[in-house]
Amino acid sequence: MNGYRLVPLAEVPKPAQEVFFTQAFGPHKAAFLLEHGHWWHGGSRARFAVLDEQGQIVAYNALIASRIRRPQAVDEVLWLVDIYVLPQQRGKGLQHLLDEGLRALGRAQVGFPNAIAAPIHRKHGWGVRDDGWYMHWPISRRAQDSLRYRLGWQGKLLRGLARLDDPWQRRQRFASLQSVAAPQVRRLPTLDGALLASVFAQDQSSLTTLRDEAYFDWRYGQCPYPQQFRAYLAEDGDQQVALISRLLTIKGLRTLRIEDTFGSARPDLLRQALALALRDGLAQRAEHALAVTTDDAARTVYEDLGFRRGAPLAFCWYHQDAAWMAAIEALRPHWTFADSDLSYSA
Repeated sequence: MNGYRLVPLAEVPKPAQEVFFTQAFGPHKAAFLLEHGHWWHGGSRARFAVLDEQGQIVAYNALIASRIRRPQAVDEVLWLVDIYVLPQQRGKGLQHLLDEGLRALGRAQVGFPNAIAAPIHRKHGWGVRDDGWYMHWPISRRAQDSLRYRLGWQGKLLRGLARLDDPWQRRQRFASLQSVAAPQVRRLPTLDGALLASVFAQDQSSLTTLRDEAYFDWRYGQCPYPQQFRAYLAEDGDQQVALISRLLTIKGLRTLRIEDTFGSARPDLLRQALALALRDGLAQRAEHALAVTTDDAARTVYEDLGFRRGAPLAFCWYHQDAAWMAAIEALRPHWTFADSDLSYSA
């Protein structure tokens, strides 16, 4: 295309990356991508930029190279993460240049499209399903949407007053968990990749990201914020369920996020692990808890412990192989915050 060229992002100088990322995503995410983008995307092979004649980035596409596991098969895939074309450059066919980079990688593509993107993916032959949910467990009244998004001085005043109610709210949440016995769950001192991979191997029926030792080393061992994670293991004989939580601040709220769950399909073991993680979150003065689930049994466990459904979560997939497309559609998916870029928080 005249005047434009597609290059691997790694060939673009850092100052030019910073200018573009700040324009496209804002200063917070720009700083994250500049410092941690190589880790976040599992390397640089799936990040592309379109440059203009002056060598400035005008379009960008980034994916996470990963593997998904289904019964009797493991597939190399690309998770769609970021795609952005500067507003003044739209309508010039730059998307076609970015697509060239994707085609060269030759992998199936998967992602979590938002409400706007999902129908566009359907129109272009992607498979789309929307049977997942974000789950919310408000603790502080500040986590309620009616206060969280209230603007102006009234919003600030009401959120300030709501803090006075936090100790009572936490006591109520503690009380709601007292009836959940958890004799079979324990906190793990470290995120032991070998142990967690063996727990993951107990579920061979669902469609999910392959969680082997290499995955745990990348996702948690190499991450820049390891102190935010806690791991739990619930077990009964040879049946085990692992849960990984993360404590962080999201838009001013101290948030406990259920980062990942995997292992046996035993809801009672998930319930025990979740109850202990929530108790620990309350002890750490969390104001809100979040989870993602695509499993009906797991969603029932969350709702029994007081979570409520938030926005739906859609999943999309594409490959030129029609048999692969049909195989993915027929499987039961298991997605959590640990899949794709759901774990990123601005």
